[in-house]
Amino acid sequence: MKIDGFKLFLSLVLFLLISNQIIYAAPEMIINENKAIYPLYKHVLGFKDDRYIFAIVLISILFVIMHIYIRYLRRRISGAYSELAKKNKWFKIILSSLGEAVITTDEKGIVTFSNLETQKLLGMYEDEIQGKELDMLFSNFCDSEGNVYRIPVEEVVKNGLVISLEGNIRFDNTDEKKLLAGTVAPIRNNTEIIIGTVIALKDITELKKKDEILYNMEYYDSLTGLPNKSLFSDRLNMALAQARRNKEMCAVIILDLDNFKTINDTLGHSVGDVLLKQVAQKIKSILREVDTVARIGGDEFIILQPQIKKISDATRIADRILEKFQHPWVLKGKEYYITASMGIGIYPNDGQDGQTIFKNADTALNRAKELGRNNYQLYAESMNAKVMQKLDMESNLRRAIEREEFVLFYQPQVDIRSGKIVGMEALLRWYRPEYGLVPPMEFISLAEESGLIVPIGEWVIKTVFRQNKKWIDSGIGPQLIAVNLSARQFQQHDLVELIERFRREAELRPELIELEITESTAMRDLEFTIDILNQLREIGIRISLDDFGIGYSSLNYLRQLPINTLKIDKSFVQEITTNSNAEAIANTVIDLAHKMNLTVVAEGVETKEQLCFLKNEGCDRAQGYFFSKPLPASEIEKMLRDKVSFYDVCEKHRS
Repeated sequence: MKIDGFKLFLSLVLFLLISNQIIYAAPEMIINENKAIYPLYKHVLGFKDDRYIFAIVLISILFVIMHIYIRYLRRRISGAYSELAKKNKWFKIILSSLGEAVITTDEKGIVTFSNLETQKLLGMYEDEIQGKELDMLFSNFCDSEGNVYRIPVEEVVKNGLVISLEGNIRFDNTDEKKLLAGTVAPIRNNTEIIIGTVIALKDITELKKKDEILYNMEYYDSLTGLPNKSLFSDRLNMALAQARRNKEMCAVIILDLDNFKTINDTLGHSVGDVLLKQVAQKIKSILREVDTVARIGGDEFIILQPQIKKISDATRIADRILEKFQHPWVLKGKEYYITASMGIGIYPNDGQDGQTIFKNADTALNRAKELGRNNYQLYAESMNAKVMQKLDMESNLRRAIEREEFVLFYQPQVDIRSGKIVGMEALLRWYRPEYGLVPPMEFISLAEESGLIVPIGEWVIKTVFRQNKKWIDSGIGPQLIAVNLSARQFQQHDLVELIERFRREAELRPELIELEITESTAMRDLEFTIDILNQLREIGIRISLDDFGIGYSSLNYLRQLPINTLKIDKSFVQEITTNSNAEAIANTVIDLAHKMNLTVVAEGVETKEQLCFLKNEGCDRAQGYFFSKPLPASEIEKMLRDKVSFYDVCEKHRS
């Protein structure tokens, strides 16, 4: 039988229209003449042969099944698109919330996506960035030397590598520069073919500035900008190693200004600081590029001359320095004549290591001062006067405790906001009947070197506990007293037991004493330091980190130390109103301490301007001559009985 094409098409349409009935009908409906569908094909469409009708019905069923399956696929695809849209939305939200600028490009460097941080960085809207060339958007991206630096999209697409970036970007409208760091990585499809790149950039401008501040804090003198003792020591060790390899000589020259204290006392510390800066520049101007001049404290400078051929190379520099000092120094518009003394140590003649050469140069410096100042001396073995003096002082130090020649003075620590005395620092003095009071700087280093600091330190701690107990018994009340621990004391194996025994003997609460260790002592053996400090904290003793910022530690280690208090060294405090670097360092230290829940104490406060600055920056406590010089126990006791307050002083100088 020949089937008419139009009839076949019409039959399929009819079957599709009634497909819902067919799907749920019994199989016999297809061939049963009494049912509704059969007549449609046989009588209406004119199909006479049941076999053809049966075949057409089966074909129609297949079309229905295909129709249903296609609708099912459409629903699945629609759902997949919806899910993909949701994920894409979340992806954009996540990228927009990142603190980094994220950009994607195709393999030719055309931008295909940018997040909110990118738009903020470039100062452009998304539609202004989309479709643009990456090179055009970052045309002002430069390396550290100012050369235009292209983001290496082509290289990443070609090699499939992740490349790190760091460079400056300048904005034409403001001339502002930002330092960016990040990476460029390839984007691959599901067949691992690279189809573009993703660039992640972070603005590290402020982070870099803070790193530079902290680096300068560790290795440079904040007043003069010269290297400090820590950096000088590193360079000296390298110079000595090179001299050994090349069989060369090198020189160390220690320079000390003569009567610098007179300048400070008569003209003020600010004028003294100006002089130190001028001296630093004068010395730098006559040195070679390979030479180093450092300020190692106060008015003392040290010069390193590597790669010299003969001793006269060193003395020639010393002569030129003395010649510079023959000219007047202009301070406060007036001319002043200042002189300097120098001691010179030579490698290998005067020592094989940095410490020995430094010590011998210092011995030569003392000899120059003995000879009337304003000269230099080369170290010689015959310079033993200092050694004899040290031996004599050591002998007297050994008998000083027995003779009861030591005495403690106390310097108040003041709460900057309330003006109340909230603690004090115990300071050791040595009274020699034949000389009077001996300054600590003249005997503490010798006591440390000889080991006598251990029994002297025990006497100090025991006396502090007894004095505090005496004040409590007399009705004055308990006082928080800070005691300095020397490096040698801190190394004692029985330090914790000793302090606990003294405390129990005095029947005092442990939190009434605060032990101060210097930054350099703490960093000498960090693991040992943490262990001892934890033991002290466990028995209730407070810990303070003294001289913070002038040592060689990294701030990364600070968070590991179980301390209560951070003390800003007086060298920074004295310069905070005249030196922007010192101001930045003080700000950093105060902010860092408060974030670590530490109390901040500023040492060496001498002027109202310093107090005003510290108060505005949120420093907690201060001590220094602005409030009170160190006093004997009897005088500090009178202040405590009279309830002396510095509230008026603190309020008066609030900005």
